[in-house]
Amino acid sequence: MIVQQQERIEHLLHPAGNIAHRVGKLISENRALKPVYNIYSEAYNLLSKELMQLTPDIKVFPRLSNPDETFWAVNAFDGKGIYKWGISVALVKNKETQLAIAFLPKKNRFIAVSKRSSPSKYLYVNNNRNISKASIWMKHAVNATQSIEMFNKLSRATSNLQEKDSATYSLLAVAGGEISGYVCMDPKLEDIAAGCLIIEKAGGRVTDLHGKTWTPFSKSIVATNGLLHDQLLSALNS
Repeated sequence: MIVQQQERIEHLLHPAGNIAHRVGKLISENRALKPVYNIYSEAYNLLSKELMQLTPDIKVFPRLSNPDETFWAVNAFDGKGIYKWGISVALVKNKETQLAIAFLPKKNRFIAVSKRSSPSKYLYVNNNRNISKASIWMKHAVNATQSIEMFNKLSRATSNLQEKDSATYSLLAVAGGEISGYVCMDPKLEDIAAGCLIIEKAGGRVTDLHGKTWTPFSKSIVATNGLLHDQLLSALNS
């Protein structure tokens, strides 16, 4: 029974990926014509509808009452700008990401992996070992004081620090070797559930702020190429 369930999950990767890719293309073509809120609402409704047609027995987050059940975590429009935004879809079971799909329409970058799949052939983290010269991105925390503290700590550790709005875009930047690390405090589940698994498949490492194994429910995310992960954790916890 367990084997059959896992096989079913694996078989969902391709059709779910097609759905995310199709919706991303549609939204990209209409992005400049509508406000962000309208775009997100339409994209989320379309993604949710098609995923529920694909798997009628699996709910779409946040339309679930029990986090222990299997569900789709969807961010239909992660970002604020015209170019640096992405679509993120993950299938979560037993509080772990089983399938991860992410699409950056403006960069034409699409990736779909499963927890059981081999390392990605298309994305590779970089080999930077020196945090002082590393490109690190962060997303500000809800708590302004915490954001300032984190920004100051990271500024002392690296000379190339930037703030970014899109977790999906940033996590794929780590996975693709564009940057060496990304830090996000109090992340939303639907923002990180796909991207963190993709980073691991690209050879990187993801934990929470305290170095514990990440889950979609983690209260903080530190994602790196793996080589300078401990340096980044030390800087954040100094």
